[in-house]
Amino acid sequence: MHNPSSSANNRFSRRHGSIRGGGAVRNRTPEAGVFLLHGEGSDDDDLRRFWEIEALGIAPAEDAAADGTAAMKALEEELRLDGGRYSVSLPWVPGGPALPNNYSHARRRLLALERRLRAHEEDRQQYDSVMKQYFEEGWAEPAPEASPRGRTWYLPHHAVYQGAGSERKCRVVFDGAATYKGTTLNRQLEVGPNLQIDLLRAIISFRRLRVGLQADIEKMYLQIRVRAEDRDACRFLWRDDEQKIRKYRLTRVCFGLTCSPFLAMGTVRTHAKQNLESAPRAAEEVLNHMYMDDLATSCDSVDDARSLVDQLSSLLASGGFQLHKWASNEPDALRDLPMEKTKLGAGGRPWKTLGIHWERNEDYLTFITPGKRRPEGGNTKRQLLSVASSIFDPIGCLAPSLVRAKILFQSLWERGLDWDEPLPEDVERPWLAWKSELDDLPLIRLPRALVPIPLDHVKRIELHAFCDASERAYGAVVYLRVEPSSGPTWMRLAAAKTRVASVKSLSLPRLELMGALVAARLVRYVHGALRLDIHSLSCWSDSEVTLAWIQSAANQWKPFVRNRVEEIQQLVEPTSWRHCPGKSNPADVLSRGAALQELEEPLLVARARMARRTAGRMAEETVPDQAALLVSVVTHGPDPVLDPRKYNDIEKLFRITALCLRFAHNCGSSPGDRRTGPLTAPELEASERFWVRIAQRQGFLREIEALETNGNVPARSVLGPLDPYLDAAGTLRVGGRLEKSNLPLSEKHPALLPSEHEVTRGLIIRCHVRQLHAGVSQTLFALRQRYWIPRGRSRVRQVLRGCLQCRWATGRPPQPKMADLPAVRSNPAPAFAHVGMDFAGPLFVRATRKTTSPRYVCLITCMVSRAVHLELVPEMSTVGVLQALRRFMARRGRLAVIQTDNFRSFESAAAELRRLWQEIDVDRVQRDLAGQRIQWKFIAPRAPWMGGYWERLIRTMKESLQKVLGQALQSQTARNQLVLLYNCRTTLTHTRIDRYTYRY
Repeated sequence: MHNPSSSANNRFSRRHGSIRGGGAVRNRTPEAGVFLLHGEGSDDDDLRRFWEIEALGIAPAEDAAADGTAAMKALEEELRLDGGRYSVSLPWVPGGPALPNNYSHARRRLLALERRLRAHEEDRQQYDSVMKQYFEEGWAEPAPEASPRGRTWYLPHHAVYQGAGSERKCRVVFDGAATYKGTTLNRQLEVGPNLQIDLLRAIISFRRLRVGLQADIEKMYLQIRVRAEDRDACRFLWRDDEQKIRKYRLTRVCFGLTCSPFLAMGTVRTHAKQNLESAPRAAEEVLNHMYMDDLATSCDSVDDARSLVDQLSSLLASGGFQLHKWASNEPDALRDLPMEKTKLGAGGRPWKTLGIHWERNEDYLTFITPGKRRPEGGNTKRQLLSVASSIFDPIGCLAPSLVRAKILFQSLWERGLDWDEPLPEDVERPWLAWKSELDDLPLIRLPRALVPIPLDHVKRIELHAFCDASERAYGAVVYLRVEPSSGPTWMRLAAAKTRVASVKSLSLPRLELMGALVAARLVRYVHGALRLDIHSLSCWSDSEVTLAWIQSAANQWKPFVRNRVEEIQQLVEPTSWRHCPGKSNPADVLSRGAALQELEEPLLVARARMARRTAGRMAEETVPDQAALLVSVVTHGPDPVLDPRKYNDIEKLFRITALCLRFAHNCGSSPGDRRTGPLTAPELEASERFWVRIAQRQGFLREIEALETNGNVPARSVLGPLDPYLDAAGTLRVGGRLEKSNLPLSEKHPALLPSEHEVTRGLIIRCHVRQLHAGVSQTLFALRQRYWIPRGRSRVRQVLRGCLQCRWATGRPPQPKMADLPAVRSNPAPAFAHVGMDFAGPLFVRATRKTTSPRYVCLITCMVSRAVHLELVPEMSTVGVLQALRRFMARRGRLAVIQTDNFRSFESAAAELRRLWQEIDVDRVQRDLAGQRIQWKFIAPRAPWMGGYWERLIRTMKESLQKVLGQALQSQTARNQLVLLYNCRTTLTHTRIDRYTYRY
């Protein structure tokens, strides 16, 4: 980059800041400039990490094992143990690497690094020491002069410093994301699946038993070789002893490549799987409790821990991995290890394990006060997020305090406050109070061991989850209850989680249900992570509404409740849910929040005691070993003798009922009064009235009882506007003002029928058939001559929709899916290169003023542009057709393909057209076209739709001529105007114009 001239140095204001620039100085040796862009993680990254930690244990379960099966299988097949150390290949993307030579870019980055290091002598010395170790340990080697094309890449590198003072350490990170000519090494490599276990699962495993163990693999990445064929992709530049820039290449997996975590974890896990038979205990620990290079687990006794330490050390050493920095709350567990492999907490501070602080001597977990609580810029939303996210609490010991910060952050989000805008006063005051409490973090002490006694002294282990909710937040806490063979019961906090209430307002019972869902997920997660024999699992809530939802069928509730109840019932048996009083609910502090002073050890003990008392009462109230007798009773009512649902023809039901009524009449009558012979009309009418009254009793029972009692229907009845009444026979009829008219009773006061009854459906079908399958309106009109159905039109429409005869008569044939357009119609091509041709006529054309002659119109249309050309065929002969084609090509250019009808199958064509095609010598036309390298294609027989694009134009032409000319004779001028009109037409269809219409 050329340096700008100082005389023409200008300052420009831009959106992201000021830019200085000017004209370049000519005839000057160009100077290379390297710019360092130092970026910090965005606030969105901090927010994402914060919520990821908070969601551990309560996020919906996802099965991602299948995603990494293929990559893991490929790694296992290629992994080789050579000389006590594993070698791996880099996982290239499909197609292999295609890397440009970026030597110049890496050299500029090296020079920029050296300039920065010269400003800090101590950092430079540390960096030199680390690079020297790379060469001495064989982690890097001189690169050969020859470099494979497309597989050579120079990695820029920089330092990452951790710790402060005497503990400050330098780690060299190679920049696999460095971009050169639009590519990076990381883009050429597969990331691989995430093989890490959940952090909370690892912590729970570490807390399980009374002897804690912690270690990590020494320089895990650098213990794995990279195969020789891939090492040139990991070249880098560094100065030798003579201070000359030399080319080197890495021989081990390095920090900075996107695939490094997968290669490292995959190698360790594969090594453990291969030794499952020879060292099952150690292999299981590696597979289930290894979090990246950290191993944190727990044992039941010191002897068990000593044995496990020996097995783990031997197992990993056989793969070239060394465990160091061993730590335990029991010094005897590590007495077989050399002193250099154990290390005390630096500066007397608690030992850090999996990101949390462990005081080994007293065996409890604690916290330290975070630094940088007063960043520049005052109290802003950015500072709130920064301080809150700096408190690492995956267990949830500080959840009652952190939920207050979450609520404050949500209130800022609702107000739309910018990241660096000062906090409002009503938020700043509680925020400052919350921040001032952080000095008390070291006072919080949580016992590490969940089972603090030997397992052979344990009589019973239980899990108890408590949940609660308020208008601003909800949460759940899980306790492990350990009942020994003798002595007091132990109650330990296993995990706790909180969530702020949704911005969308929810009722308190629904928030309580959300808290119950968190409890179900969390207790199921803890149960799986503990890997202990849990005798019982119980969940507690102080919301009776929530318990009623959970302990009933989920499908009877609305979607919001149903979906969550279904998940809760899948995670925890409904019978495991119990009610606890609000004052005895230890989760109450999660929903309302609490100060840190309230969360000191006495409160944790008090909360555990509260949970122990609640669980103890449950145990006392539960009668053990009591056999339960379950009796299933099935009641069956009498089946109706005549069921209208079994009869498609309502008239058949009426006739059978009439016969039954006749039989009942004849049984109580003398022989002279008995009815015989065919059924009469009065008998069928009586049968129909009988079923109408049954339908009314089943559909309008409440209204009929009200009419019989006080003469009026209920105030909110749907029949109220109809002024119903009961006639002398007990039939419910429509009232009204036509009582004095001479109309028949059934028309003045039609009988009421419930719309959903089967009798109503049968009467609608009968009326529809008698009206010769008429439509909805006519059927409804005929039906209302005798009956009135509430929402009658809708019911009639619904019934008629199921009439098969009407569907057969009026149904439309299925529309087949159209095939794709052929390539000649959908790809751009010159106009009239691919055409379709058809004939129309005859038309009478005025040759002179007094003479006319019949002519046929030859329509030729372009398949792509749909342009049209019309030619008059002067004579019905082969010569006439060929001359028309030659005239067309003389004006439009040479053709490539002509497509026409398959005229040989036109048996029903007009006589004139048949005669025209019979006059044409097809073979001669084809020979003539083939001589001009023109292909003539015919559409399939009896498939005129394949020529639809010219048939539509034939129709348009005929309509235009008919409208304009009528009976007049056509002239050449009219034909040419018609061609102009067609070729100027638009090919677009109508569409709505709005702001989304135009896109680039």
